[in-house]
Amino acid sequence: MRFCIQVSRKIIDPNDFRNNYYVFEADQLVAMSYPNASLVRSPDMKTIGIKATKQDETPFTKEEKIALRKQLICFKNTALIVEKSFLTEEAIENCTVPVVVDFEMAEVEKEEKNGICEAEARVRAFMRMLRVKEDTVGDEGYEKNVGGKSFIKDYKKDWSTHPKVSIYIKRIRDSSNAAGAYQFMGKTYDEVIKNYGKRYKITDFSKEAQDKMCLILMKHYYTQDRPKEFYDTQSENRKVWRKRFKGQQGDIIQFVIDNDIRRAALLSSLCWASLPDSPYGQQSAKYTFADVKTIYDNYLKEELINPSNELYLKKGFLKEFGYDCCTGQSDLEVGSCNECNQDHYDIARPEHWVHQKPEECWQASIEILANYGLKNNSGYSQNRIIMADQSGTKLIPKETQKALDYIDSQLKIGKPVVVGLDDNLRKGTYNSHKATEHFFVLVGKGCEDGKRYYRFFDVGARSRELGTGKNSRLFLLDNDLLQGKSAGGSHTYTITEVRKNN
Repeated sequence: MRFCIQVSRKIIDPNDFRNNYYVFEADQLVAMSYPNASLVRSPDMKTIGIKATKQDETPFTKEEKIALRKQLICFKNTALIVEKSFLTEEAIENCTVPVVVDFEMAEVEKEEKNGICEAEARVRAFMRMLRVKEDTVGDEGYEKNVGGKSFIKDYKKDWSTHPKVSIYIKRIRDSSNAAGAYQFMGKTYDEVIKNYGKRYKITDFSKEAQDKMCLILMKHYYTQDRPKEFYDTQSENRKVWRKRFKGQQGDIIQFVIDNDIRRAALLSSLCWASLPDSPYGQQSAKYTFADVKTIYDNYLKEELINPSNELYLKKGFLKEFGYDCCTGQSDLEVGSCNECNQDHYDIARPEHWVHQKPEECWQASIEILANYGLKNNSGYSQNRIIMADQSGTKLIPKETQKALDYIDSQLKIGKPVVVGLDDNLRKGTYNSHKATEHFFVLVGKGCEDGKRYYRFFDVGARSRELGTGKNSRLFLLDNDLLQGKSAGGSHTYTITEVRKNN
């Protein structure tokens, strides 16, 4: 049985940024082996689903619905039924539009009204799973110090900060001051407070703060590959073991939302040594990924029925961390930020990234614009704003505010912007603006600790993952230059020109 479905893309209304509308993007063919089934779309076009009846005419159980939902993966140019055994990392990576399998739209809407958010349920279940082998399950886990005692009752500490009570652990032949539900080290706490405390409103070691710290580590700490020395350990056994982490960096929260629990658990083992893949040799040989998955699945069933009271995160916590609470997808978001007093935008669509051919960075950037649906004469030199000139080894800012205002106006309506860049203060000769040596595309705006940045897609990166990484950012400096590093850190990019869209 084959169906033709239409996939639509959400766009912000250029006349009123508070409203959205949906634009047809592509026809897609899907092959369905399931009998008595037809594809349907909800009236608001947000959901493509399946209307189906079982051969024995009995109702679908919740478990059957979830299992069938996982089977259908919709790609950019085709849609396929994917059995669990064929759900490869490549399939997940290339998936651009997950098709939601809903048998009763009204039932799904009712669940959302009751506050059951599947994305948040998945993340909560994963966080609870992490605590099992850390031996911190339950409310008392928040005050547990390494060694098993309470830092509140036994060591007379409080919730104002990390207790930092060091205990010698015979098993690892070293001292540790790990504490709390996720057994954070004191230095980790200090680092999180310094770098993310203001952003996520964390000032102490309270129960909610501990939950937020766990999310911070999951989101921010493993987006880059491990340093070279991690893989060059003297132990041959460790060297072989650690190969599994090569190229597996990413956002653990997003992996959980996308149901890539295998990869999420792998990266998490870099922090939580009790997990099976941990490179530190502290885990139990009897604890396998199958055990991890079973624990996670059981917790997920509970969370989908009713969020447990074992965590102290507030409803909607994923939105605070930059995710759409109910779908788990990064959406175009417009809103004023209390830290930088600027609107934030995110129109990143990694599937639109293009890898440049040698010396064709501008052409690749134009292709990205085309993938977003912009007209052919967008991004050309005849229509640009000079943001910086080069004088010897110095860059002189020019029309910075004009350039920033234009970039913001385009991101606000969902349009990426091609920018020219200085690359490591080289002296360019082949572009019309001599300060420009490279081009790429801006796809978002945000802030970190109140400092404004613009996110970019780098066409010169070796892979899509590197070229579209969430840490690809140019920060607005005090001297009015927009500057940042390439994914590998070897290039210092500074915007020299902004090329307008048509």
